[in-house]
Amino acid sequence: MEELKEFAKDNELLVSGSKKELIKRILAWFEGDKENTTVEGYKEKLAAKKEKTEAKKEKKEQSKKKGTKKSGDEGEKAAKPTKKETAAAAKKEAAAAAAAKKEEAKANAEEEEELDLDNLNNYDLAKLKKYCADENITASGTKKQIIEAILAYNNAEEEGEQ
Repeated sequence: MEELKEFAKDNELLVSGSKKELIKRILAWFEGDKENTTVEGYKEKLAAKKEKTEAKKEKKEQSKKKGTKKSGDEGEKAAKPTKKETAAAAKKEAAAAAAAKKEEAKANAEEEEELDLDNLNNYDLAKLKKYCADENITASGTKKQIIEAILAYNNAEEEGEQ
């Protein structure tokens, strides 16, 4: 197993998983699969997934904004909003902008805090638990048990995407 991990590390392949998974990954790498076997490919895949999620959120936000606009019946002029309604709308837009900024900051922070799956032992228990909560991974117990749950989750996710 150590030789397999060393080979994988030397060739910038993902090192996590069981012996069987590592062998499958190395064989796939020899066949030219860089996306599902290399660390760089894994990072690109995560970035693409995140981009897709953000695009969905953006689309959802835009559709919400479109749904809140006032309009009259066809051929009829839309009613002019009152000062109170205008102020409320401005306040709502400001709150939405602040929430969007906060989400963006959170997304940026999460992007910077991606865990290195090959070095999970270097993280403290609180950070590992937070990662589990963020990814909806059911894990409890010792640090070792939590790390095993994270690796199992990521390996299952990798296999599911193949």
